[in-house]
Amino acid sequence: MNRALLSTLVACAALASPLAWQAAAAQVKEEKPPDKILTLGNGPASGEQITKEQLRECLAMPARLSAEADKAKRATSDVEGDKAEFDRFDAQLKSERSKVDPKDRAAIAAYNAKLEKRQKMVTAFNAKSAAAAERVESYNALRKSWEGGCENRPYSQRDYAELRPVKSAAASEPARTELRVVKPEGASETGK
Repeated sequence: MNRALLSTLVACAALASPLAWQAAAAQVKEEKPPDKILTLGNGPASGEQITKEQLRECLAMPARLSAEADKAKRATSDVEGDKAEFDRFDAQLKSERSKVDPKDRAAIAAYNAKLEKRQKMVTAFNAKSAAAAERVESYNALRKSWEGGCENRPYSQRDYAELRPVKSAAASEPARTELRVVKPEGASETGK
């Protein structure tokens, strides 16, 4: 009976040993090296470290900033082009005004039609100018959001790696070989 108890204890110890190794391995896995802290922007780190979700939003912002800047520049350029066209048309009207004969009703009607066209140009210009101003305001608000919430804020390199995994050059890596136990020739199943 002692022998049976001893063999049971040895068997329990043998079973417990792998469990102890697994627990120790889990502790080793949990102990990760310290995380490197980086910053968004070119300046020194300022403010609290941003969360992973904030980092996700901040990483998307430069593309949005660039798109908003392009839209604002295009809108502003269009307004400036319309302003130049309006100024030419207005100068033409001023030069024609002195040539209009006050007794010629047809010339007065033609000039009044041009004045109506001028008024429509003013209305269209004002609308386009307001839209361009909104585009510039949208860009400025997004830029302010970047500066206040993202620029020079510290973030975890681990969070960045999870959001932007590095692609490895699979073609340039050597083929990995699988390690396996090789039985010597002539070894039988019973001779283990």
